[in-house]
Amino acid sequence: RYVYQPIELLYLLVVTNKQSNILEDLETLRLLSKLVPEYAPSLYEEGVCKMAFELIFAFDEAISLGHKENVTVAQVKQYCEMESHEERLHKLLMQSKINETKDVMKRKASEIDKSKIEKNRGE
Repeated sequence: RYVYQPIELLYLLVVTNKQSNILEDLETLRLLSKLVPEYAPSLYEEGVCKMAFELIFAFDEAISLGHKENVTVAQVKQYCEMESHEERLHKLLMQSKINETKDVMKRKASEIDKSKIEKNRGE
């Protein structure tokens, strides 16, 4: 069964089977139709395509294993904006590597400057 809702010039489509509850399907469709304007800057094809991954993540929070989650638009936004512990650790690790590389670069630059000065003294 196809359940759809127009959004500006686009259509939001939910594909279900005939045994699914049509009221739940319509409720899911309404939730998804509220999520699209929250994440897409414009409701035209280009705007939706630019935010495709964010929309997919939001839809994934709203629908899990083919079943609608009991969430609101605000909860979906909060879940999508949350940082995970692993992400925080990865960012800290990357920042420490960047800082270490900058320190090594400064040491190498000062060594090169010292060698140039010593070379100029020798001549």
